[in-house]
Amino acid sequence: MLFARSRPRHPGLPLRPWHRALAAVLAVAAVLLAGCAVAPTHASLQPAAALPPLLPVRSVVADLDASGGYQLSPDGKQLLWSARIGLGPGLHVQDLATGQIRRFAVRGLGTWSRDSQRLLLHMDTLGDENIHLMVLDIASPAPRLIDLTPFPGARSFLLAQPDGSQDLLVLSNRRDPKVFDLYRHLHATGELRLEAQNPGDVALWLPNNGGQLRGRARLQEGQWTVETPDGPGGSWRERFRVDPLDTVVPLQPAADGSHFWALSNRQRDRLALVRLWPDGREELVHADPHVDLSQVLFSARRRVPLAVATDPDTQVWQALDPDFAPTLARLTGGGPARLQVASLSDDDDLLVATTVQPDGGQHLLYRRSDDSIRPLAALSRSRWQARSPPARHPAAAVPKPRRPHPAWLPDPARQPGGRPGAGGGVRARRPLGA
Repeated sequence: MLFARSRPRHPGLPLRPWHRALAAVLAVAAVLLAGCAVAPTHASLQPAAALPPLLPVRSVVADLDASGGYQLSPDGKQLLWSARIGLGPGLHVQDLATGQIRRFAVRGLGTWSRDSQRLLLHMDTLGDENIHLMVLDIASPAPRLIDLTPFPGARSFLLAQPDGSQDLLVLSNRRDPKVFDLYRHLHATGELRLEAQNPGDVALWLPNNGGQLRGRARLQEGQWTVETPDGPGGSWRERFRVDPLDTVVPLQPAADGSHFWALSNRQRDRLALVRLWPDGREELVHADPHVDLSQVLFSARRRVPLAVATDPDTQVWQALDPDFAPTLARLTGGGPARLQVASLSDDDDLLVATTVQPDGGQHLLYRRSDDSIRPLAALSRSRWQARSPPARHPAAAVPKPRRPHPAWLPDPARQPGGRPGAGGGVRARRPLGA
């Protein structure tokens, strides 16, 4: 024991070192004990009723009110978007006439079928990155997901939806995992019928609006060769080649199927909008004198280009159809705004767009016939601006449009089977020569 055998200290003897340490400890303890007599004043120690409610961790690591992927049905009667359902992702469909909203606990974002009755989705069902084409019949009393391509180990993608039909054109590597053949999914029977077999080097199939195959592009040792069918026997004829240093991006067929609208920099140093004929001839439609065209917006009804966009610094839109110029001015507000048109109804009257301005951004629904705008949702960056560092100018804060996707398949960042007028057509197909 520390004090068991201690002897009385003579008054004249000096303090030992441990005596000084003990005295210091007792002095500090006395000060600390005296502080307990003072009432606490910090807000965190006040009664719970006086404090603001606690914030769930998810509220500061995720935007629970985020929404996006807004799309109009082709008939313009319904609106589709993606947003949270409970704590998981989901799809929302609103009847624009009644305002009624139906919700489906489905992850991912699909696209409308041509009949405006079904949703088509690309989904990885097992986490193995093998994408399947799924359909959700929202017109059914009991909607459920149906796998249209239930092939283990295969990847399948929607290529196009033929006009006047509920059939689908599908790319799939079910036969050979190294290449993608072209199939037609027959709506009436559910059969997936082989339309064209890939000889091993076809990287792009080119159907017309009716779903008939009008061309294919083969990639051999960096050289693109475009071929067209040569009679009903299944043979093909070479029509033209694209130099590896050039870029040609077929966007969509013309209404009469005589040519493709395309972006091309052949014989020029910038991507321009052209008519691309089957023999490889190009007819210039519009070119910017300084930079590439970055987006082309098409009419869903007439299958002609309405406007083009460039990105010399901040985004610039230019109307090719004079009747569409007031729409661009209305959506951009005549100021420095970035605009992305997501979808157009088949009558070209309703459109869904996203605008980003220096003070924030929003998704909106615009009706051209009566010049009415309905805000749909604010962008996440706008809602979080109060708790985030000051936002940069939109031209710096929003990523610039990507160049065409350099994969064999349709761009996975793009919605499956996009309809004409879906905006951002520069990503519609693989670029030849890029």
